[in-house]
Amino acid sequence: MRKALWRCNSGHYFSGPNCPLDGWSFQGAQEVVEIIRQMQERGEIPSIRQLREKRLGQGVLDRVIIVEFGGERSAFDGFAPEGYIIEGHYVPLRKLGQDYL
Repeated sequence: MRKALWRCNSGHYFSGPNCPLDGWSFQGAQEVVEIIRQMQERGEIPSIRQLREKRLGQGVLDRVIIVEFGGERSAFDGFAPEGYIIEGHYVPLRKLGQDYL
């Protein structure tokens, strides 16, 4: 099972129109939610390529990740990392540059 998640300016990842942790949203969030919903209704498996073909803007695509789960029981709707490992080094969320937020 694959799920699309998108990044909040606080570093959280979520799959709705607003981040459930702080309420943040972005221009294009509702559009990507609707595209994913339509894909699910048609039984399509989301991918970045498919989202690009749906003409989502690069600014939206820069926030999107696709997570593949082993099954529906293990799937989640969002997560809040404390930091990222970038080029082999752990970087706390508070020290990340704008490219990651």
